[in-house]
Amino acid sequence: MKFIYSNKCTAYCSPGHPESPERVKIIYDFLKLKGAEFVEPLPCSKQDILLAHTPDLLHNVREGQFIDPDTPALANIYEYARLATGGAILASEVLGFSIMRPPGHHAGKNYLGGFCYFKSGPLYLILIVITEMGLRIYLRATSKFYMSLYIDMDSFTQAQVKNHTIILKIIP
Repeated sequence: MKFIYSNKCTAYCSPGHPESPERVKIIYDFLKLKGAEFVEPLPCSKQDILLAHTPDLLHNVREGQFIDPDTPALANIYEYARLATGGAILASEVLGFSIMRPPGHHAGKNYLGGFCYFKSGPLYLILIVITEMGLRIYLRATSKFYMSLYIDMDSFTQAQVKNHTIILKIIP
């Protein structure tokens, strides 16, 4: 298995926050000792982000125009989030596992939270977004298709449950 990793994801931190560079550095160091193969990701595109998010969220993250005590507006966080999302996309293409940060599972279509700026997982899968209006489906074309399932077992607020994402990818 290939592991997606860039040392760049350890270049930022929010002192005292549990989502820290040490989390992925420990994993990287362990896997390196075991002889794991690593692949360096590229940042995802603006178009990739817009498959799962509104232009307003993209703009606010890019410009640092948001206030969330758990999701700080750190310098260059837009670029770090693009790189982590690019890592998730690459993981799907090489059938690997991304150990990039920041994570993405708490972000919604038009909100961030839980130190998550963009949903990284959904951008390489078929998205079925359950909303009060029904189902909306998004597809990012990739060259490889395989079965995957993304399950986040964190607790959610009522607002998050309304826009919770179920992610599936189907073998043709």
